[in-house]
Amino acid sequence: LKNLAQILNDAEIAWEPLTEENDEEGTGIIYTYYRREGYARLLQRDYPGYVHIQMAPTAEMRAEALSVGDFSYVPNTLPEEITTRHTRLLHMINRLRNPENFKVDPLEHRSMNLLFIGDRNVGTDLRSRLGEGIEIKTLATVAGALIESKKHDAVLVFLGGKEDAKERFTFLQLMLKDKTTPPKALYFPKEAPDRIKAFCEQTGVTVIESQSPDEMRETLLGLWK
Repeated sequence: LKNLAQILNDAEIAWEPLTEENDEEGTGIIYTYYRREGYARLLQRDYPGYVHIQMAPTAEMRAEALSVGDFSYVPNTLPEEITTRHTRLLHMINRLRNPENFKVDPLEHRSMNLLFIGDRNVGTDLRSRLGEGIEIKTLATVAGALIESKKHDAVLVFLGGKEDAKERFTFLQLMLKDKTTPPKALYFPKEAPDRIKAFCEQTGVTVIESQSPDEMRETLLGLWK
């Protein structure tokens, strides 16, 4: 045990002597010298939520420790093996103690779903330029787009030609009235008109004028997260 304590100290692993007679609700790791089967089972009963590891002087004693469900080390066990397993066991215990801290946020492990309302050729070009991380669905018309928009993380509108622009801009205004729709942005391959910029500033719509895929991707992901 003295050698074990030195190994833990060298690895800067905090430990303390066992002082309580039992702990039926706690969790942790307990290192002991070799214990005969009956005594090992008593300690397991008194500390049921702990991982029990015996420091056995011989291979035979180690086999006995393993037979009752304890882990065990012999004197020639490498310090790296002890510290590596200790770290892994402690990580497992921490996951059991604090499961909320280890839950995976699904938003961090999927692509952004973007609804693009505009010319199909423009949508196809954006899909190829933006690459991974943003899944784009294109709608060339606004029919059914309001319902579809609520299935996505953001909506990007390209006004396009005069007739399409009027319809798409009216749809953008409709979305602004519906507070359940996702964040919105207007895309301009060239500089946006000043009156459009003013409108977007007043309504909270993002204007995307950049031709740089990296800048566009960063702006769009910013709408999502």
